[in-house]
This record gives sequence, structure tokens and C-alpha cells, in this order.
Amino acid sequence: SALYLHIPFCIKRCTYCDFTTHTDNTNSLIEEYVDQLCREINSYKKENLNISSIFFGGGTPSVLKIESLEKIFLAIHNNFKINDSAEITIEINPINLNRTNLKKYLNLGINRLSMGVQTFNQDLLKLINRNHSVEDIYRTYNAAREAGFKNFNLDLMFGLPQQTPEIWEDTIKKALELNPEHVSLYGLDLHDNTPLFAEVEAGVTTLPVEEETIKMFEYATEYLKSKDFIHYEISNWSREGLEAKHNISYWKNTNYLGVGVSAASYYNRVRYTNTKNITDYLALKDFANNKKPQTDKEDLEETVFMNLRLLKIGLDIKQINSRFNIDFRAYYKNELEFLKKAELIHLTENNLKLTEKAIFLSNEVFEKFIK
Repeated sequence: SALYLHIPFCIKRCTYCDFTTHTDNTNSLIEEYVDQLCREINSYKKENLNISSIFFGGGTPSVLKIESLEKIFLAIHNNFKINDSAEITIEINPINLNRTNLKKYLNLGINRLSMGVQTFNQDLLKLINRNHSVEDIYRTYNAAREAGFKNFNLDLMFGLPQQTPEIWEDTIKKALELNPEHVSLYGLDLHDNTPLFAEVEAGVTTLPVEEETIKMFEYATEYLKSKDFIHYEISNWSREGLEAKHNISYWKNTNYLGVGVSAASYYNRVRYTNTKNITDYLALKDFANNKKPQTDKEDLEETVFMNLRLLKIGLDIKQINSRFNIDFRAYYKNELEFLKKAELIHLTENNLKLTEKAIFLSNEVFEKFIK
């Protein structure tokens, strides 16, 4: 199983952010939250689980004091068996990371870092309310390498306000000059409850048009390929053998537990999500709330489109047949014919993959599998 821990604290909120985050980070609130997180981890003790990957996401998990992380790791080790080869990732922000903690992270077993860079353009960083500078990116990255981290992901965003193709190309080049093992590229998804949405609505700022964002993605795809990166999932590239194990368990739709406010779990074919409200989360006495079993149909559909996000391996038809006790090709006969004609899928006897053309239309493809 995979274990996800949501740490909802941030120093500053980015204008495009739609996640459950808090900027009122009093030490006492964080401590109370960490204690509750440990209680939720303890509630899984009797499940006797083996954990193959751990991911600290947020918010900004690197705002946690090292003592708080130690406490969380103690709870994890007391309740789960951690595989020797487990991938353990923490998201870090280039600025509010105490760089002396990097060595301590390694001592705790953290072996992979994911840094929210977003862009190497100083004006753009200001515009989206990121509180780090380009200089901070280099400083933190180099400190992490010096501390001994050998697995590093950079998150970058395209389609940002006032981002031109030239600015984007420069960002991709600078990111790859750092020689990371993994790169995640996200198109800006404008949510209507964010400050950025209000700015765009009011005409204060403009976003690149869709053709431009598609061009940005295409440029990145070509450039990363030329640098021997493998495009193994719609938004993710890695060096050979360094795909994110944790995220692959999401895309394969296998068991994962999410602990913390707003965290989602999928365990024994039951899917559930914790409350998004931190006050409500801190008041929980019983963590076994709102667990809702999925129907076979929901489970199948979700598994199909999660699998299809994996561009290199795609969907294994035999596995789907035995997992859901169906004949996949017969069940989706018309949909498969339609998608094949439209050149959106590669279909072989036992495998289904998206074509390159389908990457931009992936949601339309996925919808076809919902009956």
C-alpha cells in the first residue's frame, strides 16, 4: 500500500491554489494537527499493512519542525511495516525550508524530494504570489544535492498569466540544466474560488490562449525527449527507472491510505475522503467515518482511466479481466472501435494505450469509458 500524509500549512497562498491550505500557522495549531495525524495513523494498526511508498504533500510539508516529522515517523513505524525499498517523498518549497534539515530528512528515511518551482521567471513568481525567488530555487536545489539527495522532482507550470512561449522555453531549459531525475508539468487549471480567477474575470491579468498552452506542452514534450526523459504518465517525465512509485500506485488504482485533513483513501475497494475543514478534522474522535464502498462499475471505470494515464505501460487487459471478472474488449466493444477510428488509442491483444494525439484529449477519451 501507499501512504499519503496531507500537511495543510503554507506561509503564503498562491493565487491559483485550490487545495486545503492554511496560512495561520501558529506553532500550537501545527502541534495539535501533528498529534491528530498520529492518532489517525494509529487507527490503522490492526490492518497490519506493508507500505511501499510514503508521500508528504500539502500545503508545504517542509514548514514542519524536524521534531514534528520525527513524531510522525515514529507513529508510521509503530503501525506499519515499511518495505526496505520504499520510496519516501516530501514536498519542499524553495524558501521556507530550513536547509540544515535536509540531512535530518535523509536520516528519517526520506529519499526523494519534490520541489514546487513553477517557473524560473522572477516577475511571474511574484505575479502568482509564490514567496520564493529564482535564486532560492538554485540555493535549495544545490543544498539538497550536497546533503546527499539522489532523487529529485521539479514541479513546473505552464499556461500561467502573462507567460509567453519564450518564458516557458527558458524555464524548461533552466530546469533541465539542474539535471533532476523527474519532472512534473502542470497546465494551470483555473478554479473559480481563487484570487487568480477573480483577477482574470476582472481583466486585471490575462492567460495564454489554449493554442499557446498546447504549444508549450508540445515544446516541453519534444525537449524532454531530446534529453532522454521518459514520458511515462500524462504530466510526468523521469529518467529510466526513476518513475514516481507512489503516484504509480494511484494510477494503477491499488490500495492507498490518505491521512490528514482532506486526504483521500482507496482501500479494499472502499473510497473515502477526510473532511476539508481543519477544525472538524482536529475534533474527530473516530476516523472510520464516511467510508463508502464503490460499486464494481465505478471501480472499473476509475481503474481504466487511471491506467490509461500511464503512457508507457497503458492498461493490461488480462489484469482488468481478472480483477473485475469481465471481458473488457466485449464490454467496451463500441467505445474501443470509436476510439481506434479516431486514432486516440493503440489497441493490441492484451494492451490499451493512449496515442500521442490523445494526450491533449485525454478527458474526452476517459469519458468514453463511463457508461
